Amino acid sequence: TPTLATTSGLPAPFDHWAELLQPFLGAVRDSRASGDFACRAQFQRTDPLWLPIRCHSASTCLREVQSLKQNLLAAMAARRDSGHPLLPQDIAIMAPDIRLYRPWLEASFPSLDEAGRPRNDHLNLNLVDLEFGTGSAIATAVDQILGLADGHLERRIVFGLLENPAIRRAIGLSEAELGTIQDWAERYRVRWGLNSRHRQELETGSADSNTWDRAFHRLLEDIAHGRSLAGAPELSALGRVADFLHRVTTTLETWSRGQRRLSQWVRELQDFLSSLLDPEEPGEQTTLEQVLGAAGNLLQAAAAFGDDDQLDWIAFRLLFKDQLAHLSTARGQHQIDGITCSSLRPYRAVPFRLIAVLGMNEGEMPRPDQYVSFDLARAAGRSQGFISNQLQDNYAWLETLCSAREELWVWFLGRDAASDETLAPSPLLGETLAVLAGRNPDTPPIVVQEPTLDFDPAYFRADASTIGLVHTDPDKLAAARVPGGSAA
Repeated sequence: TPTLATTSGLPAPFDHWAELLQPFLGAVRDSRASGDFACRAQFQRTDPLWLPIRCHSASTCLREVQSLKQNLLAAMAARRDSGHPLLPQDIAIMAPDIRLYRPWLEASFPSLDEAGRPRNDHLNLNLVDLEFGTGSAIATAVDQILGLADGHLERRIVFGLLENPAIRRAIGLSEAELGTIQDWAERYRVRWGLNSRHRQELETGSADSNTWDRAFHRLLEDIAHGRSLAGAPELSALGRVADFLHRVTTTLETWSRGQRRLSQWVRELQDFLSSLLDPEEPGEQTTLEQVLGAAGNLLQAAAAFGDDDQLDWIAFRLLFKDQLAHLSTARGQHQIDGITCSSLRPYRAVPFRLIAVLGMNEGEMPRPDQYVSFDLARAAGRSQGFISNQLQDNYAWLETLCSAREELWVWFLGRDAASDETLAPSPLLGETLAVLAGRNPDTPPIVVQEPTLDFDPAYFRADASTIGLVHTDPDKLAAARVPGGSAA
């Protein structure tokens, strides 16, 4: 029989653990369950929960991640000399939607210090459940270029494209030159449209006022008449931007008018993207190769089903985007490299020694069910096939409790950062803490109140590290202390 470790060091049979969690299982199975744990008496007839759960109440998402990092470093340091050290592969970081925490995680777990040297405390993160190319300049550029086919070349869209590092390098445009061109576009009142013909094709009129070409011509007229051009961009940089816009719009316009065989579409798209993108880092080069390979995969389909049919641009673009959606990256598997960071999803009971859950906030976990007014099956009481978000999240939380082998840490936003108003945690977390407190009144679950300020007196308490209150910057904490350990 599979066993789980207990706080006393004695094994707990798995069937005993299943009996302990029977109320959770019942709530998941019964779609009419109210979630108020009507079977609470059954909890009180069993032995105490073996899993140590520690909760942290923070005021911002950044504070959650900063506290998580320092607690992980402290836990790994405390077990480094033991016979069973805590390794990054033994740790999982979860959230209802890990994509929302990606910027905070990447900012709080940098690989280099301010001087560009490798950090001694760096923890490698393995981000799972991210869409292909998340955070990649190459993937973003491909999506932006494909989106121009349906756009009007608005000034905001164009400069969003030019600000992409992969495209800016291919054009040979510096950040200073880009800033000057932005000021020029504002001065000459560029709004949208390449020229009058482009606007006419979009069926939005034929006037060329406030178009890109009109602004280029006005600048050349000012130069010809010797007018003051203080702050004007370098003509060479402006010429490269104009050439880029004309090349992209002309290509997309040509594609939208004609039909081609699938193999011809693939070759033209690969050549087009290769000429517009300049990968700098090895990771970007890999992403570009994956994008071009996704288009190449369509050649296999052409070989298998024939390449005689003519496709228009819209059909080919849908096929290509479908190939991009199915791309997989190395950062998409559990327990392969570093700390696994993933979203809370059901039917994914991967065991880890330590699991940290972020964002267990009220209204976010479990997710509310959304219905549509024209759902006739639900209106008639036939909703057996409806997939409930709440039931799925309940089951995901149950699997998280079962997957944590030694410890479970949970963070939630317990205070509003602006008004300092107290906020409630997720009902799943609140009910779990209530059950634990009722079963173990002498040792209730620890809920650590993360201070909002770095110099909060709570960090100087003697038992701060014991209850899991670790300063987000230990160097600043050490500098704030005076000999003898008292607060400065």
